[in-house]
Amino acid sequence: CIVSIPVACLKDCINEPDGLFRPRLSQEKEEAIDMLQMGCYKKVFLIFDGIFWDTGPTFIGLARKELEEPLLFGSSRAGIGNYLNVDNSIAKQTGKPILEITLVGGAAQWAKGKKLEEILPSVLSFLDESMFVEDGSLFSERCTDCYITRWEEDRYSMGAYAGFKIGTLDRHAESLAEPEWDGRLLFAGDALISMYEGSVHGALLSGKAAVDKIGEVLSDQIN
Repeated sequence: CIVSIPVACLKDCINEPDGLFRPRLSQEKEEAIDMLQMGCYKKVFLIFDGIFWDTGPTFIGLARKELEEPLLFGSSRAGIGNYLNVDNSIAKQTGKPILEITLVGGAAQWAKGKKLEEILPSVLSFLDESMFVEDGSLFSERCTDCYITRWEEDRYSMGAYAGFKIGTLDRHAESLAEPEWDGRLLFAGDALISMYEGSVHGALLSGKAAVDKIGEVLSDQIN
């Protein structure tokens, strides 16, 4: 069996009295799970009534004209912070009037659990203040719809990606990748390969490694 449950959900599984794993996982495995965490990363997709901004650059970095606080990624006090990343690729490549805003670090933490009605005005006002538009249009006036990812609020993911925290070592990721229950239980996911932690390709590589280990176990049993 290959388990690819997100790290935050694994934490719940090993901490509950009647958890998912019976018998319990090894001490090394539980320590590895405890030393990993899920990160916050939100995407805000803004849809407008037409394209009225420059579609030349694929990515745009914005800064407030007047910094609210001297913080790089924002905080719970500063809302979405002083800097904003804008992905312009949808409008540039497809001609559809859509901008993708990424909220990371403190900005993503600030947005966690908040309603669209709280997040959207903050993002649009930032764009109005910081992003140049030749015809003087305001993003807040021409936005027709919005979608915000909710990986952190989803009970089946409880975060956007897996990553290390202070004190996490490479051996923790390596321990999580080791088989349990005499090779019958294996793990896969974006937390298992430290070089590519939190990435899709890291998850794919860990899945391939788990499949290879299953082949080894079956081969040993046949022989």
